[in-house]
Amino acid sequence: NGGAGVAQVKLEGLSLAGSDKAPITWDADLAARVAWPVTVPTPKAGEGGALQQQDVTITIGAQRTADGAADALEVVLPLRDDRRPISTRLVADLPADGSVAIEALPEKARPGSVRRQVAVADHPGLVRMAGAMDVFVQRPARSTGQRLARGRAWIGMGSLREPLGLTSGDLVDQAVADVLGWLPAVLDSHELVGNWPGSRGHVLLTADALLFLVEAREAGYPVDSRLEAALKRALTSSLRSDYRYFLDGNSWLERSRAL
Repeated sequence: NGGAGVAQVKLEGLSLAGSDKAPITWDADLAARVAWPVTVPTPKAGEGGALQQQDVTITIGAQRTADGAADALEVVLPLRDDRRPISTRLVADLPADGSVAIEALPEKARPGSVRRQVAVADHPGLVRMAGAMDVFVQRPARSTGQRLARGRAWIGMGSLREPLGLTSGDLVDQAVADVLGWLPAVLDSHELVGNWPGSRGHVLLTADALLFLVEAREAGYPVDSRLEAALKRALTSSLRSDYRYFLDGNSWLERSRAL
């Protein structure tokens, strides 16, 4: 069932060099190859420096000349940034009636990709706290401990977020929702919280998780009461003298945290 035909491509987010049609010959026993030369334009940078375009779409259709038999497919491919973001931080004292020189970029930046933020405070500790929080937010949070640390930090900032220039409520909501959605997946058979789904749970992590739930509720976020009850049961069980699920050598520490 071979024969000659024609294939055509339609692109979204890519630039095509040449015609969008190409001849194709089918063989009943072999796969037919058809290709088009394309280039990936550099997308513009959006808010926060992220790419405005996140994916490209490729649609290919083919038709056999003899009988008009045809078929088509569409695939969406993610578009990855070809450069890693570079963050440079400067903490400087601004003298009265003076100025501070900020060095120019060492090389030409891609248009629209530079973001600069300035935090000014009358106490050096506030500026350093803002810088530390910025680094903390940009670090990836994958394990339970990392997610809890990020979520509790955002909640704990409270009213300090505005003077530190960290005013985006979306970041707080996202960090809290991330933890609330993650915790049910890392409970083990003893209702202890582990670092990863399927891993062994620990009393220390369970205590931290319960503290997060309490702080989240006090901050106005809805908390699953069944999850909270499960963590309380696990911590109450850990106070028994015959409890067997402590980390080796950490029984006193874990019992203290459970309290």
